[in-house]
Amino acid sequence: MTGFSADADGDDVPRVSAGIEVGTTSIDWMLVSPLGAILDKGSQETDQQNPRHQIKQLAHDLLQRNPGIDGFGVVVPGIVDEKRGVAIYAANIEMRNAHIAADIKNLTGIPTLLGHDGRAAGLAEKYMGAGKGANSFLMIPIGVGISMAACVDGNLLSGDTFSAGEIGHSPIYPTGDLCRCGQYGCLEVYASTDGMARRYSFLKGHELGAHEIQDRLGVDNIADEVWNTAVRALALGLVHLIMALDPSRIIVGGELASAGPLLLDPLHENLASLLQWRDPPEIVRAHLGSSATGWGTAILASMAASHTSHERWQA
Repeated sequence: MTGFSADADGDDVPRVSAGIEVGTTSIDWMLVSPLGAILDKGSQETDQQNPRHQIKQLAHDLLQRNPGIDGFGVVVPGIVDEKRGVAIYAANIEMRNAHIAADIKNLTGIPTLLGHDGRAAGLAEKYMGAGKGANSFLMIPIGVGISMAACVDGNLLSGDTFSAGEIGHSPIYPTGDLCRCGQYGCLEVYASTDGMARRYSFLKGHELGAHEIQDRLGVDNIADEVWNTAVRALALGLVHLIMALDPSRIIVGGELASAGPLLLDPLHENLASLLQWRDPPEIVRAHLGSSATGWGTAILASMAASHTSHERWQA
C-alpha cells in the first residue's frame, strides 16, 4: 500500500490509524493517514458464530500488510465497556464478555481501543461533523431503532451499566402500543422508521414506508397523523434529556434525518411549546451520515496511539 503521510503530531515516522467496524452482517475496515485521508478500506461478511476470532485475524492481516499501523480502533454493537475494552453482550452476533482490545494488543503489540457503535458515531460528529464547537450535545440517530450518544462537557457518556443512550425504549406513552421489547409506549413504537410504518399499516390497512409517509404529508390524513405523532413523541423524549443534561445542540442522524426541515422544524416548535421558560437548543442534521461510525473507529485508533491529529480531520 502507498500513500503514507508524515505524522501530523510532529514525529517524522509514517503511521496509520486502523479502524474496524463490526456489524451484524459485515465487518468494515479503513486505514487513515494522520492528515485524515483514507488510504485503504474494505469489508468482509461477519462470522456471526465466531466474530471474536475473525476480528483478531483481521487485525493481524491488516498489520502484516501495513506495518505503519500504530493504533487500532474497534467498534461493536450491544453492551460495551469501553474502559476495559470488553464487548459484554451483542444480541445478533455471538459475543459475550469478549476482551477485544486485549485480544488485539496481545496478538499484534499495537495499542487498541474498543468502542460502542452509537457512541463512536457521536465521537466522529464531535470532531468532524455537526458536533464541532459544541461542548455538550445529543446525537440521535433515527432509523429502524432510536439511540443516542450524549456528549457532556466534552465527554461521551456510557453509563453505569454501559447502556447510556437506549432512549428508543423510553416509555413515552406508558399506556400506549406494545413494543417488541415488552414495554408499552416506547419511543421507537412511534418515531422509528419501522414504528411509523407499522402504525400507518395499522391505521390505514396497507403498508407504507417512512419515506413514503413523508412524501404523502399534506395529502393523506393518516400520514399526517403518524408523522405528527412521531414528532411529538420525539419532543416528549428529548425535553427530559434537555432538562437533565442542558445540551447546546441536538444532532439528528440516521435514515429519518433526510427529511430535513420537514422533521427538524416541527420538532423545534414542539420543544419550544414544552419549554416555556427557556429556549430549546439548536437542532441540526448530522453531517457524516452512514460514515460516522467508520470515522469513529479511525478516531479511536488515533486516540489509542495517543495522537491528536484526529482533532484536525475534515469530513
